[in-house]
Amino acid sequence: MMTILSIPYERKEEFVKILRRHRCIDLEERIKEPNLNNMISSPQRKLWKTILAKMCLPIPPKDQSLSELELISIIKQFSKNVVIEEQYPVGNRRIDIKITYNGNKIYIDFLGPYHFEDSKIDEDQIRKAEIEEKIKSPLIEWPYWIQLCERNVRIAFGENLQGRGAIWGSEVFFGSSTEKVKNKIIDLSKKFNAIHNDGIGYFYELWEENGHVIKPAHPIIEMIKEGKHTIDKLLPANLDVEEKKFWLPKELWKLINQK
Repeated sequence: MMTILSIPYERKEEFVKILRRHRCIDLEERIKEPNLNNMISSPQRKLWKTILAKMCLPIPPKDQSLSELELISIIKQFSKNVVIEEQYPVGNRRIDIKITYNGNKIYIDFLGPYHFEDSKIDEDQIRKAEIEEKIKSPLIEWPYWIQLCERNVRIAFGENLQGRGAIWGSEVFFGSSTEKVKNKIIDLSKKFNAIHNDGIGYFYELWEENGHVIKPAHPIIEMIKEGKHTIDKLLPANLDVEEKKFWLPKELWKLINQK
C-alpha cells in the first residue's frame, strides 16, 4: 500500500524520490508527467486529488481528510497486528481512528487548523472529556503540525522517543494566537515530545536526513526575509525576545529586534 505523504514538492523527480524512499517504487511508472507545477500553495485536497488521479487511485470522500488517510496508511505499515476502525462511534460522537494493537486500544482524533481558535479549544476540551469518560481511555489529539510518520506513531503507541513537528504547505500559522491557543499548541507538542532544544521554529525549516531532503523549508521563511510578511505571522501575542525565539526558525531570529 502506498504511504500517502504531505508533499508540496513542485517537481516530478522530487516526488519520485520520496516514493522510492517509502518503498513505492512500483508506482513510479504509473506517474505519467503529473502536472504539479505551481501547486505548492494549493489546498491539500486539490493537490492530492490531482496526484491520486494521475496514479489511478481512488479519491477519498470529502468528509475524510487526506491527513487521516495518510496517518491510517502509516499505522497499517507499522504492524500487521493492527486493527483500525475509522469514524468509531462513541455515543452521539465519533472518533477519527480507533486502533487495536497487541490487546491495547488507542484512540486518535486529528486536529486541523480550525481547531485552534479560542471557542473551538473550549468545545474540543468538553468533547474530549465526554469521550474519555465513555471509553475509559485517553483520547490522543494529533494536531496538524505533528509530522505524520512512523516515529510519531510509535510515540502515540507509548514509546519514549524524540518526536518531530513539520509545517509543510500550510497557510495557517501561529501568529496572533491567544494565550489559550498558545498553551494548547505547547501542550500538544510536549505530548509528542516535539519541542526541541530551541523550541518549535524548526517546524518551518529544511529537514534533511542522510543527504536526503525529507521536507523543504516552508516558503513563509523567504517571504518574511523578503519583507512580504513580518515575523508576527508566526508569533502568538505578547511574547518577550526569548519567547519569540522559541516560535521562530533560527534564520529569522535576527529580525526580532528589527521591528
